[in-house]
Amino acid sequence: MKPALVIISHYNAWPTDQLVALLDQIHDIPSGHPFQCLVVVNQAIDRPLELPERHSEHRILYRENTGYNIGAWEYGWRNGPPAEYYLFLQEECQIASPNWLGSFVRLLSRPEVGVVGERLTFRGLTWKRIEFFQNGYPFQGLPGDEPIGHVDGLKRSLKARGVPLGRRGDHLQSFILASRRNVLEAIDGFMIGHSKGDAIACELAISLMTVARGMKLKQVGTLPFRYIHHPQWMFLENGWFTLVIESIDRFLPLALTASAKRTVYKVKKMVTGKPHYWEIP
Repeated sequence: MKPALVIISHYNAWPTDQLVALLDQIHDIPSGHPFQCLVVVNQAIDRPLELPERHSEHRILYRENTGYNIGAWEYGWRNGPPAEYYLFLQEECQIASPNWLGSFVRLLSRPEVGVVGERLTFRGLTWKRIEFFQNGYPFQGLPGDEPIGHVDGLKRSLKARGVPLGRRGDHLQSFILASRRNVLEAIDGFMIGHSKGDAIACELAISLMTVARGMKLKQVGTLPFRYIHHPQWMFLENGWFTLVIESIDRFLPLALTASAKRTVYKVKKMVTGKPHYWEIP
């Protein structure tokens, strides 16, 4: 059985605590599939990455600090050791359950599946419906850019990159993604964003390009974040609460006006302590 490649992005202006904790977890918790590990450093400062001796076997690549986490992932799969299966992680991720890699590989072994993640969102929602309840938020472009609604900005960025929008906006959140090498080659890898809003568009592009190539998106567990967590979404660990939030995200725009929807999301933010996901930079 050939090993998969686990690629972890690291921003080197941050301490290494989260990264080292994740490396400890991927070695201590049974993976369910053999793997190698590659750390890709987004260099905000000129400083080499120093890991504990117990992690000295991991390969480290350095690149300029562009394109956020996806920029590091793109550099990693193209310049790291070749593999059939890839798991892409942000350094803030936390392994939650055994078989954290094997579960992704099992789904990816199906030829019709292109990308697997921990949370599939906007399932079944058309772009028109997404615009109805998300365009009230501003698109986070570059300084001096003309103000534009969030979804309008996403669509403009995607169209400029030649990404087919399709009718629906289903996509996997890109905190945690897995794919095969032949899929990455088919979609020409990950696009690089130059602003926060542009980077979000590039996240959507991964899913949209995969679907346009005739392959499916899959959520690895019945509920989100079954095997790997991310601190921005720890409040979704409770299964029943997740179902409520997922229902709000999916069905609220069908029933409420945009202003009423924003009021409900403000209450949701107060209760959970977390912003709605499109508000997260």
